[in-house]
Amino acid sequence: MTAITEENKYLEYYINRDWKIFPCIPNDKYTAMPGGYKNGSSDLLKIYKWWEGSPTSNIGLVTGEANNLVVVDVDVKDGAPGLKSLSELEAECGKFDTLTVNTP
Repeated sequence: MTAITEENKYLEYYINRDWKIFPCIPNDKYTAMPGGYKNGSSDLLKIYKWWEGSPTSNIGLVTGEANNLVVVDVDVKDGAPGLKSLSELEAECGKFDTLTVNTP
């Protein structure tokens, strides 16, 4: 079994929550395997095997019903007002107690 690298220390976080994940191309957000999110898994041995073959892969997290997750994509590229929109939403609904991630 492969060791968890510093880059993928979050594998255990997701595995411990029984969340389905899949490998993405290193330093990118696109899937590194056929079927992508549709073949995501929470199986420890399968996940270790994937990362053994490409230990610097980014982690893709299956969203929606499969993991009971809702994702809000805050777009800030090219001057998009994503942070302003998020602030307005939080002002209306309250601060979100949630995980955040930056994507390439």
